[in-house]
Amino acid sequence: MGGALLAVGALPLSLAVPPSHADAGGNGSRSAATATPDGPRSRTALVDGAVGAQIKVACWLVTLPPGAFDGAAKVSVVVSGNGNRVVSLDLDPDSKNHFAVPAQLQYTRLGSSENVSAEAIYWWDPVQGEWTPVADQSADPANGTLSAKLHHFSVYCVGGKAGW
Repeated sequence: MGGALLAVGALPLSLAVPPSHADAGGNGSRSAATATPDGPRSRTALVDGAVGAQIKVACWLVTLPPGAFDGAAKVSVVVSGNGNRVVSLDLDPDSKNHFAVPAQLQYTRLGSSENVSAEAIYWWDPVQGEWTPVADQSADPANGTLSAKLHHFSVYCVGGKAGW
């Protein structure tokens, strides 16, 4: 997969709800969403870095904690791929795309009994031209989730750990 796999495009802009006010399903979010028959596939929100936010799209949850960045930024989350296994995260302006406090990305396996412990979250490294495992991540098989701490936004995917 190449770096041009996903394009965020022009998405509507609105406000996201701080993490303490968003429900787990993302229904409390005031961010704009683009939907498909399977549910929302993208969401864009204006986030106040001092407050933070949670943005849920399909089986992905992005948590930006208070203090992740200074000022406000437009956050875009676009989900694609077979089984919603790829997510593109973007921050505008790009100068805010290095977090003082790590963001968290969580993937929840939906409708499958496969063990998430056999999988990992990877990010697309455009310099190396390859998928690289996120260094700080964990699996919760009981809840079917993978979580990773992020220091920047990029394109991420869930894949098997083969070759580790």
